[in-house]
Amino acid sequence: DYLEDGLAFVFTNARLQSEFYLQLGAVHHQLKDHRESDYYFEEVLKINPNHAGALNNFAYYLSLRDARLDDALKMSQKANAISPSNPIYLDTQAWVLHRLDRHEEALKIVEGALALLAMPEAEILEHYGDILKALGRDTAAKEQYQKALSLEASEILRTKIKALP
Repeated sequence: DYLEDGLAFVFTNARLQSEFYLQLGAVHHQLKDHRESDYYFEEVLKINPNHAGALNNFAYYLSLRDARLDDALKMSQKANAISPSNPIYLDTQAWVLHRLDRHEEALKIVEGALALLAMPEAEILEHYGDILKALGRDTAAKEQYQKALSLEASEILRTKIKALP
């Protein structure tokens, strides 16, 4: 409500307006109101088609829903072109490729993302494990899931680990 109310006060400042839209897109995603989430991300990109954060987040949220994956890949690639060597953006691109069943490409990119991190992140390790599992590399996948679990308690990770030989 506060973000929507605030929009009335930022209409003359496109940059600030796009940041409000970005936050509203994220909030509506969390509320599983995907139509509204998509609308707000599209509004950000109308104002600034090169907003790397919006491109990345919109691509990731679409990929989580298996929606518009070709568009998500284009957005993710553009975010990475704007902000190269960003491990979060690389992880998104790897995740979209994984959802498109392009696992070999995804593997190279997620490994590049992990190499850029000063400290490992559970979500990226989990994605790495998911990609390895899709490639039939169960032992390596289990290892990544265990690393992710050591960083963040998760029943989903425990279930994934139990499901592997």
